[in-house]
Amino acid sequence: MATGSLLFALPKLFEVSFIPEKGGLFPSAMRLNQNYVVWYQCVLKLVATGLVPLAALAYFNLRIALVLVRTDRENRGNSLQLNGVAGDDAARTMSVHRHQDTSNQVNVHCSETNIQYSIGL
Repeated sequence: MATGSLLFALPKLFEVSFIPEKGGLFPSAMRLNQNYVVWYQCVLKLVATGLVPLAALAYFNLRIALVLVRTDRENRGNSLQLNGVAGDDAARTMSVHRHQDTSNQVNVHCSETNIQYSIGL
């Protein structure tokens, strides 16, 4: 990464020339070359500092989104919800969720009584 940055910045060192007769730094012939200005100053800088980081950001965001979707699908397979009707026509919900860790714990929650059970398998 550092080597790439140094190579990318290397042409900057040759953009100016010291001319002792005139007493200062002046643009070199390379800096005044139209091809250098278009390809290095415009195109290469756009690609290196704009398009490549944007593409990398899009790629990594997509990978994160795919992992989240896959994890969500895997977790949905470990839960179950049972709906029923109580004697007084009130809705009763019981949800069962199995933990992914090594304890093989199953949690059962009943919405009618608001009681949560934890069962070890």
